[in-house]
Amino acid sequence: APVAIGLASDDNAYPYEATLTGLDNRLEATSGALRVRATLANPEGALLPGLFARAKLTLPQQKTALLVNDAAIGTEQTVRFVYKIGANNQPERVAIRVGDLVSGLRAMTPVEADALKEGDYVVVNGLMRIRPGMETLPFPADMRTTQPISGSAPLGAPAAATK
Repeated sequence: APVAIGLASDDNAYPYEATLTGLDNRLEATSGALRVRATLANPEGALLPGLFARAKLTLPQQKTALLVNDAAIGTEQTVRFVYKIGANNQPERVAIRVGDLVSGLRAMTPVEADALKEGDYVVVNGLMRIRPGMETLPFPADMRTTQPISGSAPLGAPAAATK
């Protein structure tokens, strides 16, 4: 994350750019201070040991990510993957890169850019029994609990007739 550095003598100027390189895992309870470490170039030697400085840490911008339950992620040696429900309700294996845990769900990105997108259905139950191309009758499930949504019809099933 970028860090802007300014000398205590400069009013509100932050002329130096640094990069965040370390973060302490403890928050000082009495002051609310958090110890961080940033690295910056000082080619002109303007910053000397003992000077007081101000640092402004900018938060990283929000990113859009696909989120799945960890139960949906399979591993084969070094490759992580999920099965998405493709054409004719047949599972397709999609290689992914896993990210951070966000609100109990795992952020992930597909290795191939368009292999998986928002709105695609991903297998969360029965991962050990499923194989690419096999016939399936998938049901919608809650991604957090992996339990089938009660009263829901199978995906791709004809709608029930209403009177």
